[in-house]
Amino acid sequence: MIIGGGIFLGKAIANRLSKIHDVFVLNRGNNPIPKNCTWLKADRNVIHEFAKAISKKIFDVVIDTCCNNSEQMRISLDILKDKFNQYIYISTASVYKNIKNFPIKETEETGGTKIAGSYGVKKFEAEQMLCNSKVNYIIFRPFYLFGENNNFDRESYIFLRLLNYKHIILPAMGKPIIQFGSVNDLSMAIEKLLLNPISIRKTYNFGNDIYVSFKQFVDMCSRIAGIKALIYGIEANQIGISSVKWFPFYDENFFGDISLLKKDLNIKHFSNLEYDLSETFKKTKDKLLKLEFKQNDTEIRLLTKHKNLLVKL
Repeated sequence: MIIGGGIFLGKAIANRLSKIHDVFVLNRGNNPIPKNCTWLKADRNVIHEFAKAISKKIFDVVIDTCCNNSEQMRISLDILKDKFNQYIYISTASVYKNIKNFPIKETEETGGTKIAGSYGVKKFEAEQMLCNSKVNYIIFRPFYLFGENNNFDRESYIFLRLLNYKHIILPAMGKPIIQFGSVNDLSMAIEKLLLNPISIRKTYNFGNDIYVSFKQFVDMCSRIAGIKALIYGIEANQIGISSVKWFPFYDENFFGDISLLKKDLNIKHFSNLEYDLSETFKKTKDKLLKLEFKQNDTEIRLLTKHKNLLVKL
């Protein structure tokens, strides 16, 4: 059973697993579920709805794609008690705290990154709830996920500006290094570790094999789109504006060590980042071209009031 399953990651997991497994998808029904899946209608936060939806069912594996706090985890573990053999939780690399060493290893201190605010803290607390239980679990900590149907404005942010020939303003002069991961690769990893004894009660970082700076990422998207990028750099601390006010990523390094996951999957590398981004662009280009493009207020402010601080890259 997949909790979520209507958008982006949950949908990608459901599409992959339903090819050879019987897949149940539990959600409120705000989005169509993938074909070949059985819908269990419930709001996970409403206990009686959740309990009724799964009352007569037993699952081999529960895959939780949308638990955002310890209370949601507590409800799930209580209602699903003795009804599954493995619980797979999609957490986040934002659970790491006081990051000093890169690439980040799974053994680093956790508690939530300062830049991610309460999001990382609450995900950490959900992890703790799961780890303190007696269930067989796997925890995945993705860095920045991308792929078809991405409900986060990440790769689409760059492609949309390229397609509209607009400037892309990179915080910290485009130098921060980040790590992406394809939802298709994560879905593959989940499938390979279903009920696999090698992964019992383990936590894995997830992302692609290569790390890229903001500038390298935009250049990659530019090559894919076949459009020369118009790039400016700026130091956000000069103007006292958080980078996420206009850009999809915090102006901090954010990348980790994925060697443990590759070892347990018995693979040497994940799929090629540029190829996967290219496939995503092909599938989303027409949709992006239909969107009415408008720069956000902070971008406009940077291009006017703070134009003297912009550096062409």
